[in-house]
Amino acid sequence: MDFKMPRDKQVGELEEFQILERELNYLADFFGSLDNLISVFGNSITFFLGNKLYRFDTVALKSCSQTLKSIKYCCSIGSFGDANTLVRKLRDDLIQFAYFLVIINKREPFLDDSFNDKKTNDEEALEKWIMNTIHYSECPILRKKLDIKNYMDVIGDYNRVKHILKEYNLTTMWKELSYHLNNYVHNNGISYSKRNCINGYDSKAIEYLNEVKKNVSYVSSVFVILVLLIESKLFGSTDYIDYCECGLEPVEDSQYFIAPFVQEFIDNTIKVLHPELLEFLKGSNSNGMFID
Repeated sequence: MDFKMPRDKQVGELEEFQILERELNYLADFFGSLDNLISVFGNSITFFLGNKLYRFDTVALKSCSQTLKSIKYCCSIGSFGDANTLVRKLRDDLIQFAYFLVIINKREPFLDDSFNDKKTNDEEALEKWIMNTIHYSECPILRKKLDIKNYMDVIGDYNRVKHILKEYNLTTMWKELSYHLNNYVHNNGISYSKRNCINGYDSKAIEYLNEVKKNVSYVSSVFVILVLLIESKLFGSTDYIDYCECGLEPVEDSQYFIAPFVQEFIDNTIKVLHPELLEFLKGSNSNGMFID
């Protein structure tokens, strides 16, 4: 007699996975659009280190878009250990981007009418990252600069950011998330190995899907909050430039409009996860951009 084992139900067949999939697709599109907004539509980031002019490439945002797609695939096959390891990568890459923005903003390019040739260790780390030589550096101090702890120390010391970390309890929430993700990365217990082998019949599958959805939304919202406080003009719409290029008089204050897809993110994510922060961001974002 021919006996057939019942087919395992894949996590990707669950309704809850479809909900997660929509969220991850939305965020992947968001970071792809943000990359285009900054690099293509006039918001590119340039700065001097010594007498050299650098352009800060936003490819990291496009990379984050791809990471979100990888997280989606890992979840669909029940590899939640791998998915959460990628969530940590997403976190690290986005916070590194915000850290670089702080370093660029704090840079004093000129001293006494000449180029400032002095560089801090953070500035040297940024330069070597751009030149793709940080992995060759024999200086342990520079290599340690590209570490999540240093990122958070530098960002946390930035004036506007320091206020929200203290007033809105983001530090505690961030530490809890870091502890959670580290358990996956370092495989801190047999249960974390088992979470890489989940099928659709597992009673914990829905819990793990919701966990990933919550964490990617949280990481993404914190990133947008940080950029609003560090360099909110990066979220600027193209309205002002569009009017100028068409030979038309720009709408009054259109240089302060934010891109519609960024406003949509604020409405869908930040307003839900951090409603108490919204009023502060309206009045205290770094470049006075208009937030509804």
